[in-house]
Amino acid sequence: MKKKNSKDDQDLIRESGISLDELPLTPKKVQKPTRTTFNLEKKTYEILSSLCSNYGMKQKEFIDDVVVPNVLAIVAVTEFQKIISKWQYGDQPGNYERKTFVLSKESLNKLKELSKNTGVHRDRLFTIGVSLQKVVLDERNKKHQKAFEILEELSHHINVIEKKCKKLLGNADPIPQRIGIVAVILDNLLMAIEAELNRGVPIDGDDFSQQG
Repeated sequence: MKKKNSKDDQDLIRESGISLDELPLTPKKVQKPTRTTFNLEKKTYEILSSLCSNYGMKQKEFIDDVVVPNVLAIVAVTEFQKIISKWQYGDQPGNYERKTFVLSKESLNKLKELSKNTGVHRDRLFTIGVSLQKVVLDERNKKHQKAFEILEELSHHINVIEKKCKKLLGNADPIPQRIGIVAVILDNLLMAIEAELNRGVPIDGDDFSQQG
């Protein structure tokens, strides 16, 4: 049996040098659907399900718009060819499970073509595409955690300013009233960020009343 590498997919993705900022979620036109069966590690199915929930996307949409474009992006990275031997399929017999997914014919054909061109099993490429988005999400969450800490400090300052303005102008004055509205919106955003980080609830950029 081949010796298992101590690094997981996400470690290898970070080593590949791919720019995570160049992987936007870009909607595509609807493609004719098809079904295919993958044989993946159970943890890959769990990650896929979690990502779909976090991004608020259906599984087919996520596969077509995120997973397959991720595979295209990382295969194009020069460093991928250097570490390709670490990404072989079936290194852990017994941890795999067969499941049938719906995806577009275009996506399925792209996976087959990439597998043929790279020599990497189609299902392994699919796993890499899922793992890459997990890395993207983890990196985003790290930045959102830092943003949360900055906004938490800002919220404290706004509350202090609001109290000072109320003392100076009175509760009925429009200035402290408007500051109070800003404070509420900011507090709602902080709760929405917490919900995203703790429970994977997506933040709605248009809903200023969202609290998680």
